[in-house]
Amino acid sequence: MTQSDGSRPATVVVNVPGSAILTQVQEALGDGEVVVAIDDDRARDADILLVMSRDRSTIEPTRLPSVRWLHAFATGVDSYPIDAVGDRILTCSRGANAVPIAEVTLASTRRSLRGARRSPSRTQG
Repeated sequence: MTQSDGSRPATVVVNVPGSAILTQVQEALGDGEVVVAIDDDRARDADILLVMSRDRSTIEPTRLPSVRWLHAFATGVDSYPIDAVGDRILTCSRGANAVPIAEVTLASTRRSLRGARRSPSRTQG
C-alpha cells in the first residue's frame, strides 16, 4: 500500500488489552494498517505504538525499531521508562477525562445546591 506521494500509509500497533479502540484507530488511520499484537511480524514495520504497558521491554527501540511515535494511554508519563523512549516522540492522553470530570463536578454541585434549598434548616427561621 503506497500513497500517491510515494510514502506508505502508517502502520499502528495497538498494544492495549481488550483492543476496544481498534475500530476508532482504523477509522482515524484510513488506509493504514492496524496491528494488534506487538509480537506480530508486521509490527516490526510500525510507525506508531499505542501502549498502556509501562514495561520497558515493550517500549525499547530494539523491540520495534521503526516506531517513531509512542502514545501512552495514560494521563501522564511519569511512570514510563523515559530513557527507553530515546529520540522518538512520546505523547499521552492527558486531558482526555477533562470533560467527563467537569460534567460530574457540575452535576454534583447542582445536586448539592438543590438539596441546600430544600433543607429544613434553611426554611425554618
